[in-house]
Amino acid sequence: MSSRHWWMASLALVGLVAQAQTYNPAPNWKDSYAVGGKCYCDSNGYDHGLDAKTVQTPQGRKNVVEVCGDIKRVLGVGPTQGRVPYNDIQCGNGPANDAPDEAGCPGRVDIGPAGCNQKGPKWDLASVYGGAPPADDELPRAGWKATASSNGENAAKAFDATGATRWSTNINQRTGQFFQLDLGRASSFDNIELNAASDDRDYPRGYRVLVSDDGRAWRGPVASGQGNRALTTIGFSRQTARFVRIEQTGADGFYWWSIADLKLRLTGTTGGSVLNPAGWGLQSSSDPNNRGAVFDGVGSTRWTTEIQQRPGQYFQIDMLRPQRFNKVVLNAGGSPQDYPRAYRVMVSNDGVNWGAPVASGNGSGATTTISFAPRDARYIRIEQTGSDGFYWWSIHELSVFRAD
Repeated sequence: MSSRHWWMASLALVGLVAQAQTYNPAPNWKDSYAVGGKCYCDSNGYDHGLDAKTVQTPQGRKNVVEVCGDIKRVLGVGPTQGRVPYNDIQCGNGPANDAPDEAGCPGRVDIGPAGCNQKGPKWDLASVYGGAPPADDELPRAGWKATASSNGENAAKAFDATGATRWSTNINQRTGQFFQLDLGRASSFDNIELNAASDDRDYPRGYRVLVSDDGRAWRGPVASGQGNRALTTIGFSRQTARFVRIEQTGADGFYWWSIADLKLRLTGTTGGSVLNPAGWGLQSSSDPNNRGAVFDGVGSTRWTTEIQQRPGQYFQIDMLRPQRFNKVVLNAGGSPQDYPRAYRVMVSNDGVNWGAPVASGNGSGATTTISFAPRDARYIRIEQTGSDGFYWWSIHELSVFRAD
């Protein structure tokens, strides 16, 4: 729904702002169900980008599809009797897919609109993977305050935990508009999620993210790029700050910029600071003229394979001297489908002898975080081991984290 259409509809439906009056769910919307105090997956194809979502588990972040398979393998399929269906994959507790109805109505779908806010139990991942239950990587919103370039009186609606309300610019998108958060205290985060919900064309045409300790001196941008659908997920290297500012760098002659729900997350493993890449040598299987784009701090530039993903493609770093590190983060930024379908990471002290991979896995979204035991090495080589018949492999920004 466009901003203008929303405004016209709101005049005709004064006061109808509750979620229950926005969506009219039916049981066939379900992606999960609860029975006996446990939540089970029940997705039909993991549509609307759900297959790219990840969640924190006692064994680190895992893809939703993988988690659902592990739940079925360990906990089985829940009893038929007593099932209660929910619209999103974790019985209303997220992560939501990219369809506006799921963000706006994540809860029960068996009792109509009244069930939108009724959530069930979370996945029992401690039983599935062992260990303590995973910490929720979403930052609590209590104490947050917001200001904006316009419509500031509605700024808090961007994080009131309901997709039925929103902050909006109330005018067409243009460069210089901003939304700013005061978190109340210094907090660590590496991911921002902006959800336009039912106003699915009101995503930011361009953005950059800055952070500050005092709301006056700003660092960054720590990320920049373009939105292209209702849910805009922005990943970057870990930041610790009290203030976050999201600036509009694009324009649209018709649509407003709206945020129905905003989340901050700390998704990466705890680690040290990002190593300074100044002077590092780079090699790759393709696109030699753009290798340096991965370290230029500009989210709109990139290195890419220039062809569809296939095994053997690589990006290699010479850090000039041995350094101790334990994490590499690949950010696909403005090319969110260009994450590596599968990868392995190898290290070396001479660029010739590599040994066994220190990490391997599958990418699942615009930000690929690869953690491993601390290593002392000079060279890092990231190899593509998967394939895709359509998408290239792109790296907009790359960070190597020092092991403390």
